[in-house]
Amino acid sequence: INVWRPMNKFILSDNEIDSSMIKKIGGKAQGLMALQKAGYSVPFFAVIPTDIFQELFQKTLQSTWGALVEELLGMTMSAEVAAQIMETKISQLDLQVLKDEVDGFLAKHVGVTSWAVRSSLNDEDGSTNSFAGQMSSFLFQKTSSDIAEAIRNVYKSGFSKRAIAYRMNR
Repeated sequence: INVWRPMNKFILSDNEIDSSMIKKIGGKAQGLMALQKAGYSVPFFAVIPTDIFQELFQKTLQSTWGALVEELLGMTMSAEVAAQIMETKISQLDLQVLKDEVDGFLAKHVGVTSWAVRSSLNDEDGSTNSFAGQMSSFLFQKTSSDIAEAIRNVYKSGFSKRAIAYRMNR
C-alpha cells in the first residue's frame, strides 16, 4: 500500500518553529511566536504549516489548492456556493493520514490530556485582515480521531460562507 506522507514535518511544536517558517504558520501562530520572542509566557502550542495542508489537499484531491481558491474567488458566485464547493472538497481529505500524524505527535506529549484545535490561516490575524469570529475552534479534544476531525473542520471553517464573504468583501 502506498500511503502518502508529507515531505516536511506535519505538526511542529512551538520550539521547532524558526524564523524561516514564519510565512508558513499563519497569523495567530505568528503572534504567539512574537509574544514568546518578547519574553511573554505563552502556553505550549503546535502548528500544521500551510504548505502541509496544501500538499495534503493536492495529494487527496488531485487539485492544487492555489488554483482552486483562485478559480473560486475569480468566479462570479455567491459566498454560499463557493463555501459548498470548498466544504465538499475539504470533506474528502484523508482523515487516516491526519490521525496517523496526530498519533505520532500525541505519543511525544503523553502528559497533555486535552487539546484545543484553532485556526491560524496565512491571511488571518494580520495587519490587513482579522477574520475575527470567522473560523471555528474545537476545545477539549482528547483522541487522535477527535483531533483529526477537528483539524479538518477548522480547515472547512476557513472557507465557510461567512469566511468567503469576508474575503470577497474586503
